[in-house]
Amino acid sequence: MSGSASLSWIGTTSEDWDTPANWADVTTGQTPAVVVPGSLDVVTVGSSGTFVTVSGNGSAASITFQGTDTVLGNLNTGTLAVGESAALDINSGAMVSAAAATDAGTIIVNGN
Repeated sequence: MSGSASLSWIGTTSEDWDTPANWADVTTGQTPAVVVPGSLDVVTVGSSGTFVTVSGNGSAASITFQGTDTVLGNLNTGTLAVGESAALDINSGAMVSAAAATDAGTIIVNGN
């Protein structure tokens, strides 16, 4: 993807970040997306009242979690946001790395 795009998680194929069919490209209106998010892209995962699990490795300029979401892989982002009434569960062995974070919900970190 050249430049930045806005992508939204739809997760219709699997839990894998690296599967384009799990994404909707909000910028172009294409569902499913042709490619997965990259380091310049703006990403939204989940919505209020949804339960989402994301596995695999990925990156984005910003990632906003809005539902009850679980991360099983390694995500790298410039800005991490957890929306109001949202919950982000970072499972044992997973990692979310961010230069900045905003938490209006709950972040749960499970470890060994």
